[in-house]
Amino acid sequence: MIIGFIGDVHGHVYEAIAAAVTWQMQTGKRFDLLLQVGDLGAFPDPAQMDAATSRYLAVDPAQLDFSHLLAATGVRAEYLLGIRKQLCSPIYFVRGNHEDFAWLAALPIAEETKTAPVDRFGLFRYVPDGTVLEFDEVRIACLGRVEKRTDSEPAGIDRTAYETLLEMSPGSIDVLVTHQGPYGIGRGFRGQVQGSRLMTQLIEHLQPAFHLGGHLHHLNGPLTFGPTTYLGLNGLTPSARWHPEQTGLQPGCLAVLDTEAQTLSPVTDPWLSRFPTPVDFEAWAGGLTF
Repeated sequence: MIIGFIGDVHGHVYEAIAAAVTWQMQTGKRFDLLLQVGDLGAFPDPAQMDAATSRYLAVDPAQLDFSHLLAATGVRAEYLLGIRKQLCSPIYFVRGNHEDFAWLAALPIAEETKTAPVDRFGLFRYVPDGTVLEFDEVRIACLGRVEKRTDSEPAGIDRTAYETLLEMSPGSIDVLVTHQGPYGIGRGFRGQVQGSRLMTQLIEHLQPAFHLGGHLHHLNGPLTFGPTTYLGLNGLTPSARWHPEQTGLQPGCLAVLDTEAQTLSPVTDPWLSRFPTPVDFEAWAGGLTF
């Protein structure tokens, strides 16, 4: 099975879709499953954006595109339906620390999949914290949000979901998908150690073969933590605030796991940086053959 992983999106859902489809076109392969590591930017109502996200809108209006996708009609809606047929899987996502948490929590969870559809095109599905997905005997544990000073903070890790995963047997999970990575994976601008001690404890207990995360907006790894290979994904697009001159998709914003070969590799191919961003979605999709 070929599993694709997508880094932090922050509303750039059209670029996320295009990245997955373009990888398939470039390689002649198809993703059997797609997962996104949080900060999709799931704000159906822009008025509910958190302060940090709202500040970015002036320089990065594409952060509104999740709401635009939900409301898509006409030719754009037809293109989205056509693109969904090019993908074997919806994009399953965990929540990051920049989402409409109340809206996600209110979504009805489908009993058969343990996930929630979020759009009428079938492109994205929300995976609640603590959920274990199983595809072709590959077990994938999912946990969103980040470690905070107090559990009551909206973006803080759901301790109940976290404890549920800690109760699972070591080796019972093949892949762990979280928003935040383990403690010690790097240092921030101010010299602070990055990562979560809770994530370290979780991977030490579960001992999955692979752990995927995001949050830091740069490619981190692959790194080895005992029997676990960790890869922190780059953000999908360059920061419009810190790197306004840069365009394209960022190297390492995608990763590919081949479960048969047991290989995990970031995608760093030249086409990523050449991809036009922000994407003119209708022009791009109009050039595809459905």
